[in-house]
Parts: sequence; structure tokens; C-alpha cells
Amino acid sequence: MTGKTVIAEARLAAGIAADDDTNDSTVLALIRACSADLRSAGVTAPVESHPLYVQAVRFYVKAYGWTEPDAERWGKCYENIRASMKYDTEGTYGDGD
Repeated sequence: MTGKTVIAEARLAAGIAADDDTNDSTVLALIRACSADLRSAGVTAPVESHPLYVQAVRFYVKAYGWTEPDAERWGKCYENIRASMKYDTEGTYGDGD
């Protein structure tokens, strides 16, 4: 189940009001795609309440969700945070390889 905070943050990243649920099917699909991408990159356990996860979702939505003039820049931001999460030495996300 996707937390309300993550959904609200994803809406805001897409330029949608935090309480506007009319595009939630698309927003939820983007959140799931982000989680799947994180796992496929080696992030072992995305925790929805973790600030890095929430920020990764924001970047992912801005890069891949809606028409965004700076989509390429947001994509690079997402890739950087994904790498950071993968190599987290505290074990919150990655396996520390």
C-alpha cells in the first residue's frame, strides 16, 4: 500500500494539488514504476516513509511523469539519488556493494 504522504508528494511534483485525486491512477503507476526501478537497480527495500525514497519519487515523477521542460535534469537527479540509495552503507536500502 502506498502511503498518503508519498502520493501527496508525487502529486505536488507533477503540479497537481496534494488533495486532488483525479489523476491518482497515473500517480500510483509512477510510484510503482519508481519502486520497481529502484529494486531492479539493487535498492533492496524501498521504505516509503524514508526521506530519500520520497525524494526519489518526486524526481521520478518530474522526469518521467508529465511534460516537464527540465525532464532530463530531473532524470539525472533521480539517477543520482537511486545510486546513493543503492550504496547506502547503513543498510537502509542497498546491500552495501
